[in-house]
Amino acid sequence: MTSRLAPTRRPPTSTPVTFLPSARPSIRLPSGPPDIADVQMLPASWPAPPAGSTLCQTSETVGGSREEVDYATDLPPAEVFAAYEQALDPSFEVSRDTSGLGDEVLIGVADGVDFQISADEGKFSIALAK
Repeated sequence: MTSRLAPTRRPPTSTPVTFLPSARPSIRLPSGPPDIADVQMLPASWPAPPAGSTLCQTSETVGGSREEVDYATDLPPAEVFAAYEQALDPSFEVSRDTSGLGDEVLIGVADGVDFQISADEGKFSIALAK
């Protein structure tokens, strides 16, 4: 899973550095290759990812209140958003918004599950929450 934390800069010395685990919620990662079928909150009518996208990983918080799906892609973020805006069911109330970090995202609600699609060069993520 791509961390949303600021990148850690290596100190200007060659001394090894030990990093403490972050204080993020516990995440359960499935063993083996990722499988979109492991994502319980994704609605049955959710569209396939844009052509050329590769599923990298799926994750779930302990308790199952949040799930995330991460893809690699050669598409620029604008094309990822356009593909989902066109493919998602109109009943999902999809709209463009700005994240707390100022990045453009797609948000909506599908079958009682909130979702957010974020994209950056080379990757995009689908976050789901109940």
